[in-house]
This record gives sequence, C-alpha cells and structure tokens, in this order.
Amino acid sequence: MSQYSVNINNFSNQNGFHIYPNPSSGTVTIIYSSTVNKNQMVAVYNILGEVVYSEIWNNSIRQKTIDLSHLRRGLYLICIGDETRKLILG
Repeated sequence: MSQYSVNINNFSNQNGFHIYPNPSSGTVTIIYSSTVNKNQMVAVYNILGEVVYSEIWNNSIRQKTIDLSHLRRGLYLICIGDETRKLILG
C-alpha cells in the first residue's frame, strides 16, 4: 500500500477566485485575486456544458456581483481563465 501526504496548502486559491455565497439563491459575488495583467473571460456553464453567462472582465476588476437568478436551480461551473469553481444555485 502506498502512502501519500496531502497538505491543505495545496488547495489554496491565492491566485484564483472565490465565490460567495455558495450555495446561492441567484446573486453571486466573485472576488478575483489573480495577478494576471490581461483581460479575462468569465463564463458560467450549466451541467450540460452550455454557456449561460459570459463577460470579458478587464484586468482592473477584482470583485464583481452578478445576477444569475434567471437560471434554474442546480450545479453550475464558473470559469475565469484556466480556473474553475462549482456553484450551486438553490
């Protein structure tokens, strides 16, 4: 049997983004903490892989609230650049 050590620091989002509240009833705040100095595509995907929201954020945006209340309850993926997070709408 092999043994592996997992360090909680491996799961840090220091260079990614955070979503709150999660789960959400529809209005979500995204705090973007990346040091990338270029515009980023923000996309929300439903469980079928369809884009249900997208926007280009310029490099000066570090926090934004988006309204997803028009979407059905369920699991969604929020992608910014090469970072992805799960969002539950309920």
